Amino acid sequence: MGGGFACGSRSPIVGGGVVSMSLLPLSARETAFFDERGFTTSGMAVALLLSLSLVFTASQVYQVNAVSARVQDVADSAALAAQGQVAEYVLAARVCDAVLFSLSVGGLACAGAGVACLCVPGGAAIGDPLIGASKSLFESRLRFCRSAKEGLESYQKALPFLAALRATAVASSNNREGRHRYLAIAALVPFSGEPIAWDDDIGSSELSDDIDRDSDELEQAATRADEEARKANDAKERGFAADCGSEGSSSMFERASALAGLNGRENLRYSSIDAWSFGVGLSRARAYYRQRLASERPLGSSDEERMKSYLRSCFYRYAVRELASAFVRDTEDGFEASLPHFPRNTAEMRETRLYTDELFCEGTSPEGHRVVFAYPEAAAGSPTVPISLQRMEAEGIPSYPDGLLSASDMGRVAAASTSIDNGFEHYFREFVEAAEDYERARKQLAPLEKEVKRTADGLFSKIRSVLEEAVAARITPLPPGRNGAIAIVTDVEGASVSRLAPAPFVDSDAFLGNRTAVAGATLLEEASDEGSTALSSLLDGVAERFGSSLLSSEALACWSDILCGYARGKEGVVSATKDLLDSLPLGSASGLGDWAADGLSSCIESVGLDPPKLAAVKPVLVNSGSVAASSDDPAAANYLSIKKAVVEHPLAASRSFPSLISAIQGEMSDRLEGVPETIEVASIEVAGTDVPIEVPVPDSVRDSASGVFREALDRLRGLEPSEYGGGVWD
Repeated sequence: MGGGFACGSRSPIVGGGVVSMSLLPLSARETAFFDERGFTTSGMAVALLLSLSLVFTASQVYQVNAVSARVQDVADSAALAAQGQVAEYVLAARVCDAVLFSLSVGGLACAGAGVACLCVPGGAAIGDPLIGASKSLFESRLRFCRSAKEGLESYQKALPFLAALRATAVASSNNREGRHRYLAIAALVPFSGEPIAWDDDIGSSELSDDIDRDSDELEQAATRADEEARKANDAKERGFAADCGSEGSSSMFERASALAGLNGRENLRYSSIDAWSFGVGLSRARAYYRQRLASERPLGSSDEERMKSYLRSCFYRYAVRELASAFVRDTEDGFEASLPHFPRNTAEMRETRLYTDELFCEGTSPEGHRVVFAYPEAAAGSPTVPISLQRMEAEGIPSYPDGLLSASDMGRVAAASTSIDNGFEHYFREFVEAAEDYERARKQLAPLEKEVKRTADGLFSKIRSVLEEAVAARITPLPPGRNGAIAIVTDVEGASVSRLAPAPFVDSDAFLGNRTAVAGATLLEEASDEGSTALSSLLDGVAERFGSSLLSSEALACWSDILCGYARGKEGVVSATKDLLDSLPLGSASGLGDWAADGLSSCIESVGLDPPKLAAVKPVLVNSGSVAASSDDPAAANYLSIKKAVVEHPLAASRSFPSLISAIQGEMSDRLEGVPETIEVASIEVAGTDVPIEVPVPDSVRDSASGVFREALDRLRGLEPSEYGGGVWD
């Protein structure tokens, strides 16, 4: 536009009218900064200088604010560092809880496994060491319980100081020569922890006494029970062989198929004794004799063959009737059987109904003599009355046809097939004898089994009670700082603004004074394998250090499996117990060892186990007022009052800041002692070998120790309000 605001002679029209304007001539407005052509060189130089001054001033203001704000970042880091020390305590306490619980369950699992071994003949060789190992684990638990209680409480007392030192160390690590020098203190909220309280005796000593008292009786009863069980098993195997036999060998199954043509459901063959029972043989015999009776026919037309056929029919009918009333009852409560013994000679036949029942006919022969007909058709329709073989022999009545029938003829019907192995009766007699032997052995076994189970169940019940006590006797950490931590950080490195943030075109004599910030942090559960890793690393090399100690390899493996499997909760504990039981030779004829193993597993499964707390806790930043409001500690209450005063009277409240430092120093005065390289929380002593649980103290914390912390307290408490530059404490 050249002339700037130059206009013509016409005036602008406003609202439809003409308004006259009076303008000065351009020559009257020419200055050193602009003329008729626009800005002059001088004007441009001044504009550029002003613009650069504003830019560098803004840059200096930004840099000063950034330098001043950096104290808040350091305060945040200090608060997180202080609360991180609390997180380490919580993890250490949870590891101690896991060790304590694993020693309890490990001792109980070994005790129960030892009881299960006593239920097996000869199992005392393994059971006694396991019971001894359980006592060793219980003793280790007792010592560890006391050690952990003392160690965790000592750790709690040192925790506020350790947290403060950690905050001091983190703050000092951010110092920069000539620019920043940070002094930091931190207070845990609450300042004190709750006492570690749990019962160091869960009844394990009484359990060990009960096992010692009952072990001999249990072992003896189990041995006798196994002897009877072996007899019963042997009898059952003989009965199975007589009924089903092996492939291609003779048996009731094979004879029933060959002699009676039985197949299908009436003549099943079992290949395994586990699925077979004596009832199978009884059902097969019933079907066999029904079929033989139905299909019986004379082998010829002679009187002798007709008589023999009739005698066989009498025998088959007798067998069907006897088997109809027979029974086999095999239940968990016992075994009972009633099976007939078929006669294998004339003398045995005379003891049966074949001899006493009126199976024959008495009448008159064609010659007019009193006779007993050898078979019903021999009477040829003449009048008859029934008669038994017993009466025939007693009265000396002859048979018709002459001399064809005698008691010995009836006795020979089953004699041949019983005496040699090509008859069904031979294997049926073996089957019946086996069933009777099995019944006798089972009757002897039953009270012995009850005695063993009663004793073992009583011990398992006590194991369950002790386990319930162990579940209740857990470590719940309530340390100082469980609600959070408050860090106070001051940058005491003062400097002129021009030196701190030099800028051309800007000169200032302002002085940057102390900068103070506060921050709050608390703990947050975070899914992590850190706790599980801590447990697994605890046992690194333990087995080698134990060597040939009194603790058996099975017991050590059980304890370590429970400890490492603790993170999986009940599943891990039960799995470790089952692994121990699976490693033991608990098989026996009586099955009491396997029964005891199942009983112990069920006992542990039945106890409610809370989910394990092994997740790592991580510090997170939160509002410092919320942290302070969660406790009535002097420092927390003082902090809240100052924060309230800041809101109401920003400038005056800064004068109350040293009182907060004094409150913190008052709480910390008895904690300022030397810091060791490691803090031993507890020590596990198993079979004379110590396994310590330690928390390392960082070098930065140990190097700072109480000297730097005392200096921070004294310096911060001594700061005068004027040193804050009259600003508002944030």
